[in-house]
Amino acid sequence: MNYKELIFVWIGITSFFYIPIGIMLHKRSKRKAIRNRSPVLVLIIHWSNYLQCCLFLTTLYLSVKNTEPSLFDGIYRALSIVLHYSKFFPFLQRCYRVYFIFKLDCNIDEADSTFRKNIHRASQNWQVKIYLLSLLPILLIAGGISYFDITEKAFPIAFYDVNSQSITEIVYLLALFLEEISFVFAVYALRNVNDDYNMTKELTLICTLWILTGLVSIYPNDTVWRICEICKDHIIMIICSCYPLYNSFKESSFEEVLTLEMLQSLDLILQCRTTLEAFEDSLRSYNVKIKEHSCSEYLQLWLKCEYSKYNPDNDMIQNEAVISASNLQLQDNSSINSIQSEVYNILNDICFPHFKKSQVYLDLMRYITKQQIYINRLLQTSF
Repeated sequence: MNYKELIFVWIGITSFFYIPIGIMLHKRSKRKAIRNRSPVLVLIIHWSNYLQCCLFLTTLYLSVKNTEPSLFDGIYRALSIVLHYSKFFPFLQRCYRVYFIFKLDCNIDEADSTFRKNIHRASQNWQVKIYLLSLLPILLIAGGISYFDITEKAFPIAFYDVNSQSITEIVYLLALFLEEISFVFAVYALRNVNDDYNMTKELTLICTLWILTGLVSIYPNDTVWRICEICKDHIIMIICSCYPLYNSFKESSFEEVLTLEMLQSLDLILQCRTTLEAFEDSLRSYNVKIKEHSCSEYLQLWLKCEYSKYNPDNDMIQNEAVISASNLQLQDNSSINSIQSEVYNILNDICFPHFKKSQVYLDLMRYITKQQIYINRLLQTSF
């Protein structure tokens, strides 16, 4: 297989993956993993990636044929600039959107927050408008480039191989420097922003990748530059398209929804994994003894009884529960239900009041409040 045939195979493989993934991203855009990432921006990045890959692969083929400069060269340079910034602006906008939604004010007063006053900034409609306004000057510049043919020595993107003019590439390097500075500020702003959807990590990884691969642009060989750009596009596709799409398939049909009302009832606390773990952590730090036994032992006995109720054929667990009840000197050890009921009353009357006064409870309240704000913000702006 020669070089030209290899390029055709590369284009075919690229299309084989990009097109179905793009279609599935659109069809599953209402799933939380994609919806929370702003589906419009995700799709813009994905298709811009695909078109840029096809453009660069096509020009690699033309460079092998030693095609002379023509009208297509100006069109190619214009398209490459437009497609490049069709990805760059959405990435910056996604960084801003994640920061804007997940960066809470110190007082967490949602009614008087900056987000509430400027909620439109995180909506998809507003993001699309900003994207189009940002791209407008790029389109004008690209049109001028194509018409006047003014950037042959200013950008290392001519589809035919020429000797690089490092001094005259200052325009391109300046633009690259500004892009990298923008991403450095974006990474810095996102450093303390935490979200449950890994969007912060995803965008930070892309920003870092963009900055590192920018160093290749000063390499004097245009073919090497294009191949590196194509490889970068493939990595971006895996991170920003495949990862959210994969998460959209593995989402559970049932999701724990935490509310502040749940913290007022021990029943609800014991039914939710997050609140149960917090309750257990609180009991470990509770030094009060009940009949010379720690509160954690009573909680463990309750869990054994709960497990035994759903696994009635497991005699070993039932025997362990009865033995534990005897060691804890419970009044009624006749059945699993009576043991669990008595343990529950002890937890509710003695341990639960302590839990409501603990630092773990306050931290959990703050966590739930923040999660409710995040969910509401995402629901209000994911359209």
